[in-house]
Amino acid sequence: VYIKTEILKAMRELSSFDENFLFSIMEKEDLYLKKDALAILMRDIDARIKAAKLLLDIPDFWGMKNKMILENISLVQENGLKEAADFLIPLSKNLFFWKSRVRRKAREVLGEWNV
Repeated sequence: VYIKTEILKAMRELSSFDENFLFSIMEKEDLYLKKDALAILMRDIDARIKAAKLLLDIPDFWGMKNKMILENISLVQENGLKEAADFLIPLSKNLFFWKSRVRRKAREVLGEWNV
């Protein structure tokens, strides 16, 4: 984790970045590293869309991944990743009671963004 943190610090200073490395962090690592990786990916519009999809387009019918989805919604919100709106809209409309926290959080973010 320490080495990845140092690599992310170095990438923040560079004009280019290793998209594959950053997306591998977005897929597997803890929230802190995801936050740093997303901040770097925010520089590129295509990477922003891909990151939004990776963070929010998660199959989860039974709500087993609610915690991860809630963390990812917060991450999207903190970074102002408005490209995620297309993925938040379906989450905001999910009517299953076990998805109510996800639904409320998605609606909160969409409301902040006036979507």
